[in-house]
Amino acid sequence: MSDRLETISNSGKPPVSRIKDAKSAYEIWETLRRADAVSAFDRSKIDAAYDNERPYDERALINAGQSYRVNVSWGFAKQVLDTALAGYVDIINAPQTFFRCPTLYGSQTERDELEQVVAQEVTAAVRSWRNFFPTYLKLCNSFIKHGVGVSLFNDEWDWRWKSTDMSDFKIPRKTEIGQDNIDVAACLRFYSPTQLYQLIKDEETAQINGFNIQACRKAITSSVNNNNNYYNFRQYDWEKLEMELRNNDLFFTTQAANQQSIRVVHLWVTEFDGKVSHYMINDDNGVQDFLFKRIGRFDNSYEAYTVFTYGVGTNGYYHGVRGQGYDVFAINGALNRAYCSLLEIASFGSAPTFQPKDETALQEMQFIPNGVYNLLSPGIEVIKDTIVPNVSNGTLPIVSAFTQLFRERTSAYNTESLINTSVEKSATQVRAELSNIAKMSVSALNLFFDPWESLMREMIRRMKRKDYDNREPGGKYIVELHKRLLRRGAEGFGAKDRYLQAFFNLDTDRLRVVKPVGAGSEAARMVAFDRLMGIFGSLPDYGKQNLIWDIASETAGYENASRYAIQPGESEKPTMDASIAQLENNSLLAGGQIMVLDGQNDLVHAKVHIEALNPLVDQAQEALQVDPMQLAPMLEGINALNAHVAQHVERLSGDPAMREESALYRKVLQNADEILHNGTLKVQKLMAEQEQQSMLSGMEDANLAQGQQQIDPATLAKIEAQRAERQAKLDMDMQMHQQRMIMRQQDANQKMAIRDAEAASKIQSQGIRI
Repeated sequence: MSDRLETISNSGKPPVSRIKDAKSAYEIWETLRRADAVSAFDRSKIDAAYDNERPYDERALINAGQSYRVNVSWGFAKQVLDTALAGYVDIINAPQTFFRCPTLYGSQTERDELEQVVAQEVTAAVRSWRNFFPTYLKLCNSFIKHGVGVSLFNDEWDWRWKSTDMSDFKIPRKTEIGQDNIDVAACLRFYSPTQLYQLIKDEETAQINGFNIQACRKAITSSVNNNNNYYNFRQYDWEKLEMELRNNDLFFTTQAANQQSIRVVHLWVTEFDGKVSHYMINDDNGVQDFLFKRIGRFDNSYEAYTVFTYGVGTNGYYHGVRGQGYDVFAINGALNRAYCSLLEIASFGSAPTFQPKDETALQEMQFIPNGVYNLLSPGIEVIKDTIVPNVSNGTLPIVSAFTQLFRERTSAYNTESLINTSVEKSATQVRAELSNIAKMSVSALNLFFDPWESLMREMIRRMKRKDYDNREPGGKYIVELHKRLLRRGAEGFGAKDRYLQAFFNLDTDRLRVVKPVGAGSEAARMVAFDRLMGIFGSLPDYGKQNLIWDIASETAGYENASRYAIQPGESEKPTMDASIAQLENNSLLAGGQIMVLDGQNDLVHAKVHIEALNPLVDQAQEALQVDPMQLAPMLEGINALNAHVAQHVERLSGDPAMREESALYRKVLQNADEILHNGTLKVQKLMAEQEQQSMLSGMEDANLAQGQQQIDPATLAKIEAQRAERQAKLDMDMQMHQQRMIMRQQDANQKMAIRDAEAASKIQSQGIRI
C-alpha cells in the first residue's frame, strides 16, 4: 500500500497530494480490505453467535442420520449484549443535558444560567434528530461486540454523523491506538441513487466543492442495472455474507428485492502539512476518475471521523482490540451444546423403551388402545429399568460451572453474577459485591466517554455556525434551535438574543460530557445513591435538592422528575399550605394563638414559619447584646411562633422519612428558646432595677418618660413558663428517641444471634467441619 502513496521528492519538496489518481486510491482500498480478510472472518463468526447460530451443522446431522438431535441456540450471547446496551442507552437517556460547555458571552455572574439554558436546548435539538437514536445504538453495538466503533461525518458542515464498524472501515495493519497515528483510512458506504444525486444536484456548487459531476452521473446510471449493488460482495467480505444469512437474503430474495445501491469508498489521507484530504471513488476495479476530491479538506482527522476503542487490547494496536464477543464466543458455544445435551437426556431418558424379539416383530409392531388398557403386538418386550445417565452428579455440575464462568466473564456488562445466586447474603456482603461489580462496569463504560466527548465537541462546533440555512443538510434542526433560544430570551429580562449569543460563543475546546450518576452502570448508581443517602442530613440545601432530583430522574425519568422534585437551580413553587403559613406568620408575630389542624403539610408549614423565625432570632440576639429592652415588643411574637412551629415539628418527628429534617428544625427551635429565655431574664432584671430606682427617686426613670416600651411582668412569666414546658417536652422526646434506638439495636443483635445459631445448626446437621 505504501508504494501507492506519493512521498517527498529528492529535493525534499512534499507532494500536493499523497494519492496520485483514482486507480491508486482503489488499489490502496483493495490492499486494506484484503489484508483484513482473516480478521473479518473471525468477526463474522462472532456475529453469527450473536445472531443465534445453531451449535451443530444441520446438514451434517441429517447426513449422519441424527436429525432428531436437539440443535438449538439458547441466545446467551444476545442476552448479554442487550444487557450491556442498557448501560449505553442510559448515557443518553438519564441526564437532562449531554454536555456542559462554558460560553464567552455575558458577565461571570450570568454565565452559569446562560450555559445551562443553552445546554438544555442544544440537547433537545440533538434528540430531535430522528436518526440519532438508531445511529447511536449501531455505534454502541459495534463498540461492545468487536471493541471498535466508528462515527463518520458527511462533510465539513453537517453536524449529523453516521456509524460503522471495522467491516467497512479499514486502516493499515499495525497501527498504534491513537487517532493521530492513522495516516490513511478508508470506508465503504452505500448510497442510493437519490442520495448521491442530492450531492450533485446543484452542479455549480458541487463542482466548486470538489465533486466530479460526470463520474457521479455514471455511477448513478450504472446502479440501475445492479452491477454495483449491495449483493456484489467479494469472497473475503465474510461479514457481508453473515449479514445476508441473518436477513434471509441468500435464497429467493437474492438479487430479486434488493435496493439499488452504489458502493462508494471514502478515503482520508493525512498530508505532509498535517491536514487531511478527502477522496471518494467507485468500488469498481475499472474506476478511472474520483467521484470527489478535496485536498486538505479537514484540519485534523477528528473533523472527518472518530474511532471508539474498547481499551488498548493486549498489544496497543487497533487490530489487537477485542470486545465482548471475544469474551463470550467460546463459552456461548459450549453452553449451547451443554443445554442441548441436557434436553436430549431429559427427552430420551423419560421415554419408554421397547425391545422387539426379531425383525418380524419390529415390522408388525402395533400399539392398540383397549378401554383402560393398551395392548402391544406379540414379540415386543417392555424394558422396565431404562438406563438414564446420572445428570445431577455428572452433567449438571459442569453446566453450572460453565454458567458461573459465563457470568464472571460478562460481569463488566451486567450484575447477573450477583443477582442469580442461591446463597443468602447480608446487606454488607451485597454492598461489597455490588461495589466491585460497579467498578468493573464503570471502567468498561468510561472507555466510551473519551471518544464520545470528542464526537460531541465536533458536533457542537458545527452546530454553532452562524450561517446555517434551513435548506442545507441538518439545517432545519439548527434553525428551530435558534428560534427556541430567542423565545427563551424574550421571556425574561435582558437582551432577547442573549441565549443565542451565548450559544454562538460556546468554547467547545472546554466542552465536557455529562455522565449520569453511576456513569451508565446500574450497580454503580445504586452504590452512589446508597452512600449519598447515608450523609443526606449533612448535605447543604443545594446538595439535597440535587440528590432528590437525581433519584426522581432515575426513578421516573428526567421528563417526569419535575412532578416529584424541584429541578436544581429553580425555586420551589408556592403551594396552598405555603400561602396559609405566611398568613399565619402575621397573626403569630402579633401574639395570637393558632391551632395546628389535621391534614396540613407539616413540612411546608415548618419551613415557612422557620424562614420567618430565623431573622427574628438574629435580631433578638443582636438586641440582647446592645439594648435588651428592645426585646420587650418581640418576645410575645417569638414565643407564639416558636410554640406553633414546635407542634408541626413534633408531628414531623413521627415520620421515619422526616427524621433528618425534624432534627434540624429542633435545633432551630432550641436556639430560639435559648434566646427567648435569656432575653426574658434580662428584661425582667432590667425592669426590676428600673422599678427599684423609681421608688428611691420618687419619680419615673427618665428613659421611661421618653417613651421606652415596657412589658407586663405577668406576660413575661407566662412566656417563660411556656418555654420551660416546651423544653421539658423536647428533653422527654429526646430520651424516648434514645430508648427506641437502644431497643432497636438490641433487637437487631438478637436477630443476628438467632441467624448465626440457625446457620451453625444447619452446618452441624450437614456434617460440615469448619
